[in-house]
Amino acid sequence: MEAPAIAKRVNSERNDDRLLWRIVTDHPDIFDTHIVPKLNGNDVKFFYDVNSESRAAIKRSGVHLAVAFKIRYFDTKSTLSWALEKCTERKERFCVQMARIGSLELLKFLRGKGYLGMNGLVVLQPLEVTSSV
Repeated sequence: MEAPAIAKRVNSERNDDRLLWRIVTDHPDIFDTHIVPKLNGNDVKFFYDVNSESRAAIKRSGVHLAVAFKIRYFDTKSTLSWALEKCTERKERFCVQMARIGSLELLKFLRGKGYLGMNGLVVLQPLEVTSSV
């Protein structure tokens, strides 16, 4: 008796996914007006890479597609983890950026992953100040 209930739930989830995807493919006005404005630059890049339909939707919407991901837009543990796995540059930049935007939760996450140095402290790089003298 358990198997049919699981199959029913899986089928229901697939139908929900299809209904959601139809907003992208069949209702571009809703997608462009209500969904695209809520996406940050990294979200747009992630979505663009899903499949040909998502690429067409992003192109159709006219939203700017950045050339590179921006560290400041990694605002969840999952996206930050993905970025750290793919990153080829110094990981300290992630810590500095999370400190600059005030993301204590993500700083704790980075500390737990071992990316913070100096006993868990982040040293903020001084901002360059130009003098008019």
